[in-house]
Amino acid sequence: MRAQQIADKACVTKDTLRYYEKIGLISTPERTAKHYRVYTQKHLKELKFIKYAKSVGFELEMIKQAIPHLSAPNPNCPLLKEAVQHQLIAIDRKIEDLKLAKQNLLKMI
Repeated sequence: MRAQQIADKACVTKDTLRYYEKIGLISTPERTAKHYRVYTQKHLKELKFIKYAKSVGFELEMIKQAIPHLSAPNPNCPLLKEAVQHQLIAIDRKIEDLKLAKQNLLKMI
């Protein structure tokens, strides 16, 4: 796949795709004789994981550490598990804060 094709499939921009490549977040794609990047299903899987992980609040550095474990038959990354636990705690706190904010707003009606 060319850059625009994979960017479209992963719902990211070409700039985002190249940025992820630049910072080592996705594996380096092969190049054609004319130096075009050629992306594979592996890259698409990486991009979808990045997008999902960002959507649940993970920062790029943590995502970068988790990506190598994606291809393992049984992904086991203690660092990732710990990060997930911390993220769950943070989400629970946000939920409680939002519930409190809702209660305060309802009192204003």
